[in-house]
Amino acid sequence: MQPQVVQVGPNLWVEIGVYSACTTGVKVVASVNMYTH
Repeated sequence: MQPQVVQVGPNLWVEIGVYSACTTGVKVVASVNMYTH
């Protein structure tokens, strides 16, 4: 079993962008819930 080499490329930035968007969205939703309830 050879370890897979993770290629650092445009896909990495896409994943980082998606991850950032998801975490930001969760924070926004949590904040809205805190204020509305």
